Amino acid sequence: MAQEDVFWEEQRETAVVDALDAAADEPVPSEDDEEAQIRDVLAFFARRDLDHRRLAGVIRQALDDALDGSRTGRYDIAALNKVEKTFVGMRVELGLSQVFNLEDGDSMDFKIAGHDVDAKFSFNRNGWYIPPEAVGHLCLVLWADDRRSKYQAGVVLITRERLNIGRNRDKKVTLSEAGRDAIRWIVEDGDLPENLLLHLPEVVHKAVWVEKAGQARVDALFRNVQRTIIPRVAVETAAKQTDPAKRARDSRRVDRLGADGILILGGDYHVYAEIARGFGLPEPGPGQWLSVRVAPSTPGERGAQQIGEGWWRLATNDDPYSPAPTISTKKAATPG
Repeated sequence: MAQEDVFWEEQRETAVVDALDAAADEPVPSEDDEEAQIRDVLAFFARRDLDHRRLAGVIRQALDDALDGSRTGRYDIAALNKVEKTFVGMRVELGLSQVFNLEDGDSMDFKIAGHDVDAKFSFNRNGWYIPPEAVGHLCLVLWADDRRSKYQAGVVLITRERLNIGRNRDKKVTLSEAGRDAIRWIVEDGDLPENLLLHLPEVVHKAVWVEKAGQARVDALFRNVQRTIIPRVAVETAAKQTDPAKRARDSRRVDRLGADGILILGGDYHVYAEIARGFGLPEPGPGQWLSVRVAPSTPGERGAQQIGEGWWRLATNDDPYSPAPTISTKKAATPG
C-alpha cells in the first residue's frame, strides 16, 4: 500500500474512532431503561402486526420496487448494482414509516412507542452498518434473503461496547458479537412472500423467457404455472408493462389460453375466488391470479362444479384440450 494511502486510511480510522468516542460520552440508558425501551418497541409491533405480514410485506415491496420489473424485466436481486442495493434500505425505511404510520425521530429515523429508533437493512446476515451517532439509541435491524424467502427483524440498543470498526478502507462500523447477542428479535425466522419468478423450475423459466413479446411471456407464465397464486408483480415483470389486469384478460381469451381450457381466475372478482374454492385450490386475492385447466364434466362427478351453463372439473394430463367456459363477472367486485 502506498504511503499516501496508508495516511488516509489512518485518518479515516481516527475519524471513526473519534466519532464513536464522542458518541460514547452521550448518556446511555441504564439496563432497566434499555429493557423498558425494547419492550415498548416489541409491544408496538406485536399490537400492530401480530402475524408479521405487514413487516414482511414492507420488505417484499422494497425488493420489488428496487427490481422495477415492469420496466426492466428483472426479478433477481443479483441483477442490482451497488447503488440500487443501497436504495433498498431506503425503501424499507420509507415502507416502515408509511405502513406503521411512524413519526420522524428527533435524531434517528423514526419515533416508535415514543423512542428514537434508527433503521438498518442488509442483504448480509449481521452485516448492518451502524453510524456513530446511533450510540445510545435503539436500532431496528432487518435482513432478507430472497432466494430462501426468509427475513429477520430485531431491535438492539447501540453502545460503544457493542460495535466493531471494520478492517476495510471505509472503516465501517458493525455490530460486534456482543451487539449481535443483544438483539431482541421481533421476527427471527420469518417467511418472506415468495418471489415467484426467481423460484421457477428451469424448464418453466426457459418456456417463459424464450418468448420475445410481453403478452407471449404472460401466456407462457399462465400456461406453465398452474394451481399456484401468481402475484401482480410476476405478471408485470413477465410483460414488462404496468397493466397486469389487461395482460390476464388477454391471456384468458378464447383465441389464446382459453382455447385450451385454461381459466385465469383473478382475485378482484368474487366469482373467480368462488370457482377456485370449489376446486379446492388457493383463492386469489386482489391483484393476484390463479391459472387452471379444466375439462367438461357432469353433475355429481367428484370434484365437479357448475361454471356458466355447464359442469367442469380439473383437467388431468389425459384429458383432451377443449375451450374453457365463459365466466360472467357482472357480480360486484371485491372491495379494495
